[in-house]
Amino acid sequence: MKKLLYSILLLSSFSALAQLPMQICVVTVDSTLTHNEVVWERNAQPVGIDSVIIYSQDPATGGFVEVGRQDFDSLSEFHHYAANPNLRSYTYAIAGMDLVGNIGPMSSAHSTMHFAVIDTGNTTSVQLKWSPYVGYDDQESGFNAYQCWADDFNSGTWNLEQATTAMNDTSWWDNQTPGTWTDLWYLVDIDWNINCSPTRANNHNTSRSNKTQPAAPQSLDENILQELIIYPNPSNGIVNIAFSSLSFVENSIEIVDFTGKVVYNRKGLKVIGQFSTSIDVSDFSKGVYFVNITNVNGENLTQKIILQ
Repeated sequence: MKKLLYSILLLSSFSALAQLPMQICVVTVDSTLTHNEVVWERNAQPVGIDSVIIYSQDPATGGFVEVGRQDFDSLSEFHHYAANPNLRSYTYAIAGMDLVGNIGPMSSAHSTMHFAVIDTGNTTSVQLKWSPYVGYDDQESGFNAYQCWADDFNSGTWNLEQATTAMNDTSWWDNQTPGTWTDLWYLVDIDWNINCSPTRANNHNTSRSNKTQPAAPQSLDENILQELIIYPNPSNGIVNIAFSSLSFVENSIEIVDFTGKVVYNRKGLKVIGQFSTSIDVSDFSKGVYFVNITNVNGENLTQKIILQ
């Protein structure tokens, strides 16, 4: 009889998991600005869950990989310490798992905002761009505004510089601040009219980006160039290229054919954070090519592409 009741409990648990996916409340860069947080509300989730599985999307393949697990009755918040918010945006999803290992459907995906600074060629202005928050699709879901903040002297005091009230407005030009100020820092956050309440933790009523500056110094303990991503590969038309730079130095993008001939070259690209661009290769001959990203310090990232 006990076995029967236990089996019925497990079946009803799995039924709840199968029919009602868990959902993320918000994702954000942590208040220390060093890693990411994924937050869900336990009281809004299906019954019968033993633990929560957290997934992160692989930017190269688009697939989701497990990055952590959390007991359901513990803090409903996951700190992804392996994430580097200065490199790019991260996309997360979660799923519930019952006592015998049945995993429910994956939640809707939420993506953090990634803040990048791009050189405008003007010493008195910088272009500020950020990837949009993904997870809430419209104004009615709780979005009020993106807010740009500046810390002029790296003092920890942030001043509101600009607010954008449209979710598709994700750039701003600071035309009054010299880009050579080494103590100038920026970040962007969202003014929500929603409130996330993870168990045994402070409420979350905002989602913030990474902190970045137009004159970031070179890191001495890691490479400046990281995470070259090219897709689709193979390609027969448009190639999308993304890479991350951890210092505000000049970079170049080259596409070289198998003989070593340069068929595409873009120089003087100065950016901190992730930069992405689309290149039309439909007029190139079919075959194997190499994409080279090189900075002024001699660092290089290379990846092979096939044009069909």
